[in-house]
This record gives sequence, structure tokens and C-alpha cells, in this order.
Amino acid sequence: MREALISLPATGAILLFSACGGGGGGGSSLEAYASQLAAFGSDPTLASRTPDATVNALNASATYNGVVNIGTDAASNPAGAAAYYGGLSVTVDFTNASATDSLSGTAGNFVQYFSEIASPKTGGAVSGSISLVGNLTGSNESGIGDGLNGTAAGTIDGINVSYTFDGSIDGLAGNGMSLFFSGANADSSGGVGLAVD
Repeated sequence: MREALISLPATGAILLFSACGGGGGGGSSLEAYASQLAAFGSDPTLASRTPDATVNALNASATYNGVVNIGTDAASNPAGAAAYYGGLSVTVDFTNASATDSLSGTAGNFVQYFSEIASPKTGGAVSGSISLVGNLTGSNESGIGDGLNGTAAGTIDGINVSYTFDGSIDGLAGNGMSLFFSGANADSSGGVGLAVD
């Protein structure tokens, strides 16, 4: 099980988002996302990083689908600091077997599941999507978050968000992915994404 802390500086509160492994895609309701995150908890694919030799031997594109939970921290948001579930899809081009292997992806279909200030949107879908771009680093085994990195930007519920992320390719055959997001502007906090191919 991996955990990510999302800091909400506006209130000094810290939310602990437990995000552990299982199938991707699926619906965009609060219940569907909660169920997907629970399924990730029993998915052995996400329990270990893929050995570097295995990552380097992969020679085709792979698409990983899963769930992201991510936060905003915008004074302009009527909900104040807020957190969301969303669908995640990331494609990695393994053809170069090196740190130049690129990745791209999207997160969207967000559902608000927390707000610092009472919000009628809690439990409901909100607009927006974020785009991810990055690459493999060539050191997937050296530590959590060392296997890949990049940036993500877009909007969530009308808030312009920007994140950096790092992560790893997971599983004995490289068929899982863990991402850890950090806010890169004042309106973004952090989060975690988990996916399988």
C-alpha cells in the first residue's frame, strides 16, 4: 500500500489519501472511484517496482489506465481547498529502452470528494482535465518515484492547476504504474495516481 500526503496550506490541515492498487478505467461516480481504489489495494501488480533490466527490454507502447486522487488549493474556489477522484490514462513509448522513452496522458472525469468549505459539488462531477507529459529516467529500481517524471497541467473545476510528478513502472512484467504529484503553482496541492495496463 502506498500513501500520499496532500497538504492543504489554507487551513493547515493535511489529508491522508490512501491509494492502493487495481483495475483502471470505469465510471466517474464517487462510488465507482472508491471501489476502484479499494481494488488497487489487493492488486499485486503495484506492490513492487519493475527491475531496470525488464523496463529496458520493453519495446512497444503500453497504456496504463487507473485512478488519480488529486487536490486544488485555490482561494478563488468557493470550496476552498478541495480534493477529487478522476480517471487516469498514461501511454509510455518503450521503444528506445532509455531515459528518452516518453510518456503522455490525461486525467479527467473528476468527482469532488472533499472540500474545505461546504460545497454542493461534493460527491458530484466537476469539469476539467489535465494533460501529462514526461519520460522514463532509466533508474526505476533505485527508489520510489525514480522511474519516471514529468509535468501535468490543465483545469479542475475551473481552477488552473499545475503539477510535477514522479513515479515508477510496477510489477514483474512492467504492467503497473504509480505516480506521485506535487503542486507546481499556488492553486495546486498534490496527489497520487495508480494504473495498470
